[in-house]
Amino acid sequence: MINRKNAFLWLLIAVLVVVLLPAVVWLIAGIAAFVSYWLSIQFHPHRACRACGGSGRHTGSVWAYGSRPCGSCGGQGRHRRWGAQVFHRDQRVRAEARAGEASRRRARPL
Repeated sequence: MINRKNAFLWLLIAVLVVVLLPAVVWLIAGIAAFVSYWLSIQFHPHRACRACGGSGRHTGSVWAYGSRPCGSCGGQGRHRRWGAQVFHRDQRVRAEARAGEASRRRARPL
């Protein structure tokens, strides 16, 4: 026979599972999304420049063969992503550091 004390305990457990389980699932999903975004910033810290489409050049409007360096990105064709600017303001991320090391090597890629 089920008494009131046991019924109340089971009801309390059921309510906690129904209320807290979705919150825990959302918390785990949020942490996983943050970690994956942070890792993405570590390996891919740049995005294409929106002004020049990533080419680093602006073509002339009258003569299409004339071009000049993009004024927004300075001719590089890329900008740092928002997360790289926020989380790594004064330091280089992993991909930028590795590229800097590669440029100083003797047999560096051209």
